[in-house]
Amino acid sequence: MKIVCTIITCVCWMFLCSCATRCAPRGAVGSAVPAEASFNEDAGAGGLWGDLLFVTLRLESGKELLFNVDTGAPVTVLDRSLEPILGKRQGEKPIHYAWSDGTANTYRAPKLYLGNAQLRTGDLVWVDDLSGLHRPTNTLSSPVQGILGMDCMRHYAIQLDFDAGKMRFLESGHLKREALGMAFPLTIDHSGHVTVAGFFMGTKGVNAIIDTGCACDGVLEPKEFQLALQQQRAAWTNWFKYPTGFVRYTVCFQKLVFGGESCTNIVIDEAPAMVANGRTYYLNAIGLPFLARHLVTFDFPKRLMYLQPRAELSFNYSKPTNAPKTNP
Repeated sequence: MKIVCTIITCVCWMFLCSCATRCAPRGAVGSAVPAEASFNEDAGAGGLWGDLLFVTLRLESGKELLFNVDTGAPVTVLDRSLEPILGKRQGEKPIHYAWSDGTANTYRAPKLYLGNAQLRTGDLVWVDDLSGLHRPTNTLSSPVQGILGMDCMRHYAIQLDFDAGKMRFLESGHLKREALGMAFPLTIDHSGHVTVAGFFMGTKGVNAIIDTGCACDGVLEPKEFQLALQQQRAAWTNWFKYPTGFVRYTVCFQKLVFGGESCTNIVIDEAPAMVANGRTYYLNAIGLPFLARHLVTFDFPKRLMYLQPRAELSFNYSKPTNAPKTNP
């Protein structure tokens, strides 16, 4: 489910969950590098229906909360169930979903901790109903009560080790870069999107969002999506309609290339139309399942992403026979 705000862009798909907005940094708190955190072993696995990536954070009170880690979300979002402990409401913002409109409340950001380290965040958090993130495929028993956005992560170098199931916060100035794999320059645009130049088909002029909240390998705007179907060999194509009326178009390519790396069985979705300020636009994205094929290191302070391929993974990429059990 994609979310777009009129003043600050905020993007979120439920099956490609991604949120976007930019908030100012919150002082100099959280200067210590947090300890590593474990995440769910099925993060990014499962082929077409890859699960998202979750870590446990805690509030100053000691209350533990399950967060979706979403590099496509420059703002941190909390579930509405937490509103009673957030203090005075600061305001509200209109949110435009791909198929409906809504409103999010804003609050002063509470202190969030990973281990004993306080994380740096923005001044405000957005509050929305996140119940849709707790899908039947989620192997974790706790409800999802937050989305950790780039207002926090942009201050750190972060490594996602899918073999070990660990999210590591690293010192940007002390990375052993020669052991991290191929480097890709990143850009953080005016709306807070973290993008990389290029896409799987080598399409020129396409800047894709690096989106750990996207549950398929990638999302491509309709014009490029159709061009890819004409130029690339597809293993299968499929579409289905959710109860909400949203139609998802998907293709599985047998072989594509990204950054010189040959990749097999890449699942790409056609991006839905986004409307903000009276303008229709589309977003390209590289999602969590593709990233999960690698040891991923984000050096956000230096605007670099490193990808070190893992051993070939075996997912079920057969053509789906019916729609998933969850709504987008």
